[in-house]
Amino acid sequence: MTPIRKETTIVRNHNPVEKTILTILIIIILLLSASIFAQEAKKIIYETDMCADVDDAGGLAILHAMANNGEVEILAVCFNEVHPDGVAAIDAMNTWYARGDIPVGIYRGNLSNPDGSGYLGYVADFPHDLEDADAPSALEVYRQVLAAQPDSSVTIVSVGFTNNLNDLLIAEPELVAQKVKELVQMAGVWNDGFNLVRHNLVSVSQNVIENWPSPLVISQEGGNIYTGDNYQYAPEENPYREAFYRYFGSNFNGRSSWDEMAVLYGVRGLSSYFSEETSGTGRLPNGYVWQMQSGFRSYLTNRLSNSNYEQIIEDLMDQWPIGAHFNVSGRSGWLPFQVNFDASITNMGGGRPVQAYQWNFGDGIFGDGETVTHEYTAPGLFDVQLTVIDNLGDSLIATDSIRVSDPVFSPIDYFGNVQNYEQSQVDLWSTRIDSNDLRLFLSNEPRNSEEILPGFSFIKDSTYSSFTLSLKTRTGEDIPQNRFADYVIIFGYQNEDNYNYLLMKYTTSRLVNVANRLSTDIARITKKGIADEGYHRISLNLSGDQFAVTVDDSIFLTAASTRLAKVGKIGFGSHNYAVFFDDISVSGSGTSSIFDFADNIPTQFQLYPNYPNPFNASTLIRYDLPEKSIVHLVIYNSRGKVIRQLETGVGRKAGCHTIMWDGKTDHGLDAASGVYICQIHTRSIQKSIKLLMVK
Repeated sequence: MTPIRKETTIVRNHNPVEKTILTILIIIILLLSASIFAQEAKKIIYETDMCADVDDAGGLAILHAMANNGEVEILAVCFNEVHPDGVAAIDAMNTWYARGDIPVGIYRGNLSNPDGSGYLGYVADFPHDLEDADAPSALEVYRQVLAAQPDSSVTIVSVGFTNNLNDLLIAEPELVAQKVKELVQMAGVWNDGFNLVRHNLVSVSQNVIENWPSPLVISQEGGNIYTGDNYQYAPEENPYREAFYRYFGSNFNGRSSWDEMAVLYGVRGLSSYFSEETSGTGRLPNGYVWQMQSGFRSYLTNRLSNSNYEQIIEDLMDQWPIGAHFNVSGRSGWLPFQVNFDASITNMGGGRPVQAYQWNFGDGIFGDGETVTHEYTAPGLFDVQLTVIDNLGDSLIATDSIRVSDPVFSPIDYFGNVQNYEQSQVDLWSTRIDSNDLRLFLSNEPRNSEEILPGFSFIKDSTYSSFTLSLKTRTGEDIPQNRFADYVIIFGYQNEDNYNYLLMKYTTSRLVNVANRLSTDIARITKKGIADEGYHRISLNLSGDQFAVTVDDSIFLTAASTRLAKVGKIGFGSHNYAVFFDDISVSGSGTSSIFDFADNIPTQFQLYPNYPNPFNASTLIRYDLPEKSIVHLVIYNSRGKVIRQLETGVGRKAGCHTIMWDGKTDHGLDAASGVYICQIHTRSIQKSIKLLMVK
């Protein structure tokens, strides 16, 4: 790694001929490299200063990918920086590839002017079990790991500083000479500020170069090879994605690939990738000069084009951990719900091909193929299982869940999402949120109070004088109860004492002005209301003193009055039975601040009371994140025992999130009636709420 590297945004464009040539070259490279995969896996220790730059993370990623291919055995990772989150981040990166047992050693000495990091703290939030205080020293790891390996079998790929290597060389020179086959050092040959001179380590680097007993190969190429931008398509649970995202200030870009190139050589050797230069000299700023010599000291030059290396490295970065994996086009939706399943990200390991993809969609229907489409025709929660079988007959299994609901809402795109609404009197009515497309509906059953008051949801930050409000409504599924339903449309809302409301009931409807808590009927209509099981289009128009309501393209109510409050928020709600609102739009004079979900970021962390509470079968848990975080959401029983892990180190974007607890334990058993604790925590925040299950 270099101390200071210029940030560059690269846009790669290739015409069809160039793309064809590029594809042919990659195929040739892969064929030439096939013999590598058939050989015994190389034994690698990764020495890294993963901190200021992110190509160290990229180097570790492709090292794991090549381990998946059977090309390499990762013996250990040693950290030569002193950042407090370094060990945890490295362990999290190893854990992502199911190699959390790889030893991680840390430099325990003093380092002049240690570097900061823009991403290690975030990556350290990902699942791992090793912390800085518990990590052994790098010297201890080297001693134990090298002693257990055959003679002349270990390659050390160093993409950081030489402090750990120097400590090893001073303490165990015979062990190094006996066990280490080659040292690959990412550095500059001609004193260009690379890793040999940083942190006042010039004399340390001289000792390593001068006295290292096995061949030392210097890799310094990669400055114009940009990789890592593909991580924008990786899942948020991938810590390498998080590293690149945070390094670029919550964005994605390609980064120079110095460290990835050193790893590529360390594992695959010269092959068709590199040439080895064995003549000339190298130098350090203290005046030390060394002579290149075949089989002793040398450096690498590239044989391929930059775009060739970029594709090779990106293909390795894109590789998932070994296992059956699949993507879905959506995990919840309304009937009929069509889902696309894609298992092309499955990785059997060792380069073994998949011979069969077998799908169980959870609704009694089965399928096969790498990519399949299935349509769910009944509501429910369906457990999908994928079984992949390789050419040796070995199989791997992956599962996921698909939730399908009755179409309470229409499929038409609508105004905003629930982030655009402010809830009022939450304890008196219920707000339910579909977690897939963030649609909102109101339900008054069960209520937490005997008071008969309406529950409202206001269009956020809206202030209108004249307006047209359009929405679609529907009452609950229990048709005999729908005669108790009503719709309440609020407008000109200034505060709880001053507003207008339109009440549409099954029996009659009226327009009311509330001023200083005194209610005055503006207009009544004896026409039968609209509480039934069907969808209805409602349009309200206030222009001057004229107010008109249209239902399903027919005039429902007209009124004229100067008493109406002309300026204020617009909202909607219900007094009684469940009423659903959808396709909401509003226009008119005045002002309105409409927040898109991506821009409407909460200002503070918040865990809200679950709904409903008490609950019988399931309950919704809602929380706000002011920034992207790794979330752990756990349900404890009254004795403090974990019974359900709803979120386990999952990366979540900033915004409002909801998750349902179905009242079951992690073992699929029904939880008993009683009090439970829901605890959510991120790296810096922890909060809890109480849940009451009553059966």
